[in-house]
Amino acid sequence: MKLSKRDIQGQLKALGVAEGDVIFVSSDLIKVGYFNVNRAQTLRDWIDIFAQLLGPSGTVILPTYSDVALRFGRAPIPIFTQDSKSTSGSLANAYITLTSDAIRSSHPIYSCIAVGPLAIELEKHTVQSGAYDPYGLVIEHGGKNLMLGTIDEVNCPMPFHFAQQTLGHTRTHPLRGIFKTSYVNEAGEM
Repeated sequence: MKLSKRDIQGQLKALGVAEGDVIFVSSDLIKVGYFNVNRAQTLRDWIDIFAQLLGPSGTVILPTYSDVALRFGRAPIPIFTQDSKSTSGSLANAYITLTSDAIRSSHPIYSCIAVGPLAIELEKHTVQSGAYDPYGLVIEHGGKNLMLGTIDEVNCPMPFHFAQQTLGHTRTHPLRGIFKTSYVNEAGEM
């Protein structure tokens, strides 16, 4: 059975996604099984699906994590910019390149991107912020966590990450500080 855009919208509505919602979406679209003509059209369709379901009063937020390097390795250190490619998958990158009204946070490793009324809040998510502060924003506004093809041994629900941060685990984790990236600050310095 081939999935259609309408099928996906109906299934998401059945799951409880409604106009005006705040949703956090992590995705592995290949596992979902929807394809329309080519890669570019398929990604545009997904952006349209969320825009149509949520309407102008809803907000969609996606992780747009950045590439990192080992702090003590010899590989070049990646440089984060607002237009940097994300390691969070094709849908995250589609929002970066195909949406003109999206706002991406400036946290150099754990950035997120959003479209909708709450997107402006991502401007507060900077290098000085907690890694998972945008996840708290979703929770604070009664948002929903949609994991499209990402329920596996690597990914976990968004509230779990925020709980880790709230409990201080992200500051005390044994691997903290082993990875790094570069970024350009507001003064234009790297």
